[in-house]
Amino acid sequence: MLLLAAWLPCGAFAADTDSATASPQAKCVARTITTRTRPYFPYEMRYFFAQAGATVRFDVDSQGQVQNVHMLQSAHGAVERASVAAVLKWRFAPIDALATGYCKTYVQHIVFDTNRTEPTSPDLSNQDDHYAPFQLSSADLAKLPADFRYDTAPELRVAAPIVYPYEQMSKGVSGSATVAFYIGPSGRVEKTQLISATLPVFGEALQASMAAWTFKPAQKNGAPSWAVFEYTHEFSQEETSYLFDFEYPKLLAAYGSGDASLPGLEQLDHEPKVLYRPLPMIEPTYTHGAETLRLEFVIDREGMVRYVHPIEYKDERLAWAAATAVSRWQFEVPMRNGQAADVRAVLPVAFTASGG
Repeated sequence: MLLLAAWLPCGAFAADTDSATASPQAKCVARTITTRTRPYFPYEMRYFFAQAGATVRFDVDSQGQVQNVHMLQSAHGAVERASVAAVLKWRFAPIDALATGYCKTYVQHIVFDTNRTEPTSPDLSNQDDHYAPFQLSSADLAKLPADFRYDTAPELRVAAPIVYPYEQMSKGVSGSATVAFYIGPSGRVEKTQLISATLPVFGEALQASMAAWTFKPAQKNGAPSWAVFEYTHEFSQEETSYLFDFEYPKLLAAYGSGDASLPGLEQLDHEPKVLYRPLPMIEPTYTHGAETLRLEFVIDREGMVRYVHPIEYKDERLAWAAATAVSRWQFEVPMRNGQAADVRAVLPVAFTASGG
């Protein structure tokens, strides 16, 4: 296999969010945006590329609230987190619940740019943005089996975050893992293969993330085709992808020590609703049985998930697939005695048997 350097092209600063485009539907009337929150600046992005974008699709209910958010394009977890958090706060003009003819589904493209201080409205009429392809040299391609020798390289669409295993993160244990991944004609990662890992848990975490990545597939002879790459990731406090995890050391310490000041869900005014919930993605070639496992994590006072890790499970692959998905979730702000609060949460996740 061929080593592909840890490539995650991203940037951040200004965010273009001045208009939303109705998703292609039968003729409908676009709703007016009454409240538009710009994405916050993902600090991690200072260390990546100068510009990056995200594309989200969402529905708007009759009350004007955003729901059913789906990420169409994002090359980094920080970009996804910031974009979704902003769009969930948007509000549209309400309509009668029985009214017809109004658009329900919208697509928004957001640009993060370190080179501008003032955002401008993007032209959303002809957007086909993509991130630089995973590209091998002609010499490297020639070393691969014929089925993996593409004419046009695949393009990254959505990169799921790579979860830093909590036990190792909290103890300052660093390491790395290298995984081979096979991208099928559908653009999904059909199979992952662990090449090396300094600890097995680093390999499991990386495989789970790679299984959730999606691509515009490679092309060969004018048709979608297969591609294979290797990806190496470093797990350490110095890795800028994990600035979010170490952002609040007091919260991390309180969670790790079992501090009573960090309440459980039962101590809140009401249980917060999940507003953004990507589902776990398992590579189609992986065979597994039915299982209900449990995850533990913190929902911070902004509704973001932190420190997610499996606490009860049988199948590590399923456990890390669930942890990867839940690390992306966003909740209503947890409230305790009328005030926003950080909260400890435990979540059961059920999987049915594959092939059943």
